[in-house]
Amino acid sequence: MVEVSVGALGDPVAAEPGGGMPVLELTGELVVAALFADLARDLHRDDDPAATLQRIVDFAVSSVPGAQHAAITTVLGWEFTTVAATDEPPMRVDQVQYETREGPGVDSLLDQEVYRANDLATDTRFPLFAPRAVSRTGVRSMLSFRLFTEEGSLGALNLYATSTGAFTSASVAMGALFAAHASVAMRSARQIEDTDAVADAAAEGQEVPIAVGIVMASTGCTEAEARAVLELAARGRQVDMREVAAQVLGSGHPPDVDVSRDAGDPLATHDVDAA
Repeated sequence: MVEVSVGALGDPVAAEPGGGMPVLELTGELVVAALFADLARDLHRDDDPAATLQRIVDFAVSSVPGAQHAAITTVLGWEFTTVAATDEPPMRVDQVQYETREGPGVDSLLDQEVYRANDLATDTRFPLFAPRAVSRTGVRSMLSFRLFTEEGSLGALNLYATSTGAFTSASVAMGALFAAHASVAMRSARQIEDTDAVADAAAEGQEVPIAVGIVMASTGCTEAEARAVLELAARGRQVDMREVAAQVLGSGHPPDVDVSRDAGDPLATHDVDAA
């Protein structure tokens, strides 16, 4: 059996002298694959999106050559937010990016997939951001990757260093591979958040509005007609409408109801499939 260890830069190690058991270090893609296999296991053990994002930035610093700090930026409309960071310096750099609306992280989100700044003190691409970031934080190098899935951009993975020229072509190659894995992890975290949001809304007594939305999506009816379906089901079963709504949330389908065609029936002008 061959023992395997993971080194910071993934350089291969020769067999130990004296005929000992060879020790192999994982290289390049295998380093990231091993790290994210561990992250995937954590996702199954702990459905905590914040913890997932924190592990992503921690892994980035340990796996991308030259990285001293890391953070993840997300954007909604024109509102940028740092959702995870290894420590305080990235938060301060990001604040300057958000103030000036420019910088490697912001531009990677809005313009192209990868931005590398070898020396912010002389970088002319970011006339507002660069001098402020250097004077306020001491960060000189940045490497930013857009995080995305087929549904569209999710955010940016930003790496920072206080030395100039910290990120080489090897950093870009490793970072790009890492960002691809991070995109998958972020998408999983977002799906967990969406699921939790539905659960939290139900716990706060929002079963009825959510159930109304399910009925509307399933039948093509209006909001008033969907609510009437729930009311009709509640009357027929002699239960509170929230109980019917909870059943709809559990099944994902509208309740089975007998829709009459009496003139006074609120559904008389719309066909609803009760199947």
